[in-house]
Amino acid sequence: MKKRIISVLLCVVFIAGLLPLTAVESNNVNAEEAVYGDRIMYGGTAVDIGEDTIVSSEGALWRIERSGEKVFLAEAEAKYLNYYENEIWFASGDKIIKCGVDCREFTTVCELESEIKCLYVDNEGFLYLRGDTVYRNSGGREEPLLVREGIDGFVPEGDGKIRWIRRNPDYEYTEESGDEIFSDGNDEFFEYISQENSGEEGDTAASAREYGVETASSEEDYNGPYVQVGEARLPLAEHMPGTFFSKNGQACVCHHTSSTYCIQSVGNCNCMRYYPTGYKETCEIDLLGAQCFAFARMVFWKCFGFIDHSMNQSLYYSAGSLSSGAVTANSVKALMMKSAPGAHVRLAAGHSVSVLTYDEDFIVIYHGNAGGDGVISQPCIVSTRRYTWEQWANACAKGILYVNMPYSYPNSELIVVKKEVGYYKLKSNLNLRAEANTMAESLCVIPNGEVISVTEVDGFWGKASYGEFEGWVLLEYASFYSRLEINPSSTLFTLGDDGFLLGTAWNLSFDAFCEHFDKQSLTAKSKNGEDLTAKGYIGTGSIITLEVNGELIDSAVVCLAGDINGNGLLDVGDYILARRAYMQTYTPSETEAKAADVSGSGSVDIYDYLLIKRYFFTESAELFSGFGKQAEGEDSASGGK
Repeated sequence: MKKRIISVLLCVVFIAGLLPLTAVESNNVNAEEAVYGDRIMYGGTAVDIGEDTIVSSEGALWRIERSGEKVFLAEAEAKYLNYYENEIWFASGDKIIKCGVDCREFTTVCELESEIKCLYVDNEGFLYLRGDTVYRNSGGREEPLLVREGIDGFVPEGDGKIRWIRRNPDYEYTEESGDEIFSDGNDEFFEYISQENSGEEGDTAASAREYGVETASSEEDYNGPYVQVGEARLPLAEHMPGTFFSKNGQACVCHHTSSTYCIQSVGNCNCMRYYPTGYKETCEIDLLGAQCFAFARMVFWKCFGFIDHSMNQSLYYSAGSLSSGAVTANSVKALMMKSAPGAHVRLAAGHSVSVLTYDEDFIVIYHGNAGGDGVISQPCIVSTRRYTWEQWANACAKGILYVNMPYSYPNSELIVVKKEVGYYKLKSNLNLRAEANTMAESLCVIPNGEVISVTEVDGFWGKASYGEFEGWVLLEYASFYSRLEINPSSTLFTLGDDGFLLGTAWNLSFDAFCEHFDKQSLTAKSKNGEDLTAKGYIGTGSIITLEVNGELIDSAVVCLAGDINGNGLLDVGDYILARRAYMQTYTPSETEAKAADVSGSGSVDIYDYLLIKRYFFTESAELFSGFGKQAEGEDSASGGK
């Protein structure tokens, strides 16, 4: 296989500096990966240290071991825990304190004038919130970055942007196990994105726009796992990924998160409550809800014969919950492994999902009203979604309210599905055989946990190499890990032979971007080398890599139609650059010129910037249908006409 490894050396250089009152020695820890995330914005009361988790609760620090044993470490009022440079850092009132992972010796790094919230530690110092102001503290000097009345938490987004939250004064908690219609739009917090040192008039709501619909509505189009739960097989044949959970099988036109009309008046809109006909007089069951909440209840009913609500409280239980800030890869994995296929998981972020399956490395969920592997997010859409445990922890950062399971659980089993080429992780020691049958000679034994590359499939057997041997392994004893190369599963992205990943979708976080790439272990960095997996938008010039066990397998450079400045958006700045490129007052790079050539003519011309301008009035990606389809015989543009 010819790999498109881009000859770009990504080298992030960290300048060693002084933290307030203490020196920090480098141990190759990536500060942004370690601390910048929603977990801290929502409390940060737990942090993973290898296979163990350090937790702050009841005025003390505890270590939760992999076995589940809880070990007392020390008394401490600790919030917003960070693990950086092999030490634990946290806020305690108006102090910033650090200690070793054994929590024996504590050092007060600095003391400030008021209570500290949302502490982030990196190689430049600290970021934190005091009162209504976000500060950067470097070398003991405070620099105000953002002032907003009522700010309750924040997370750095990179490129001088800060995402922050303010409590919704109208928020009312709705008892989700009761008979009331539950509102997915009943948000506890409003989220905004602001530029550092900007005025409030420049703030934008932190909600990503969604584009396109991917149809994968039949069993022939779906190649994920199936699970048999009693008489039900998940995913359900009538609700395959790409279909719509609604009255007429189409998206609900009045459905969006800033309005609860389709919840409160569900009888008058397209959202499904009375299943499966959509009408109370003819339905089989009233799901007592709508949208993702109703979908999870429908799956629960299909699997177990009833829905989880107040009339059936004696028939089900919750396997547990996690408070905001206490979610880590370890803690969420331990909780979810108490569940089983069909379980209803309610996230504090306002989303319900059903468990499909999981193993040591991944969890696969089945849900409505959201996108997933090969299916783009749309109102009422159904999909499955595979997460690593770290990705699932990020998705659950606000907490998990419950994981509902029936007391009487039917037998379940994973159904064998057609195998595909890609990387597999072994679930046990496995023979590498000379031929694809169990009677063939064993060439060697591949140890449990190894990741192998399967380049050919014959039934349930995969061709692979290990050491000096090449042979066949039985893939029923291995779990699919990743595809062999970067390969879009959505029509909104295409991959050219030149290594450019061309797209007509914007405002995409890393999580939303991955919805377009089924079963691929991707990472993303900006053109400046900044990690984009937890913050920021994927834009022109971003480097996408496929990595397996830390090894680089494939890479590509993102090029979004019209996104010339590389901020992941399509805005007026791009229009100005396109016009300047045409007027030859600006010379774009090869990547920028490719993004500017939205017409696909092979050069940046007047038609390109007029198309970009027209987009501002229509917001239709169809304007760029020629993007990437350059005229035969023409080279990529690298400058003006």
